[in-house]
Amino acid sequence: PGQDRCKLSVADYGALLKNVEMDLMRLVEGDYLKPSIVQKQIRSLRKHSCLFSKEFTDQLHCNVHGCFGDGFTRKLKEVEQMLVTDLQEAHRLWSLASTAWKDCKDGKPTDLASA
Repeated sequence: PGQDRCKLSVADYGALLKNVEMDLMRLVEGDYLKPSIVQKQIRSLRKHSCLFSKEFTDQLHCNVHGCFGDGFTRKLKEVEQMLVTDLQEAHRLWSLASTAWKDCKDGKPTDLASA
């Protein structure tokens, strides 16, 4: 909403997620990276214009935003919020978000409620 048009492929977006994952790992391992930096990266990906682009989301095989806590973006938000209080839990939640993305991308049905 109100952002630039999506100029990324699904693979490009996946690569951005991988970069955040590497920074999150650095954080968990005690690197001097600030949690707020990773939070901003996640927020940027969660609100990325591509996730609001029909052309982009039509390539995915899931409800990106979901409902009742089941969407990919909701999983990202959980990680974003947990970063300030519990890095280990944020890492666990990231793994759920990462699995949700892989399933969206690969077309596998995901029962995120049981994750």
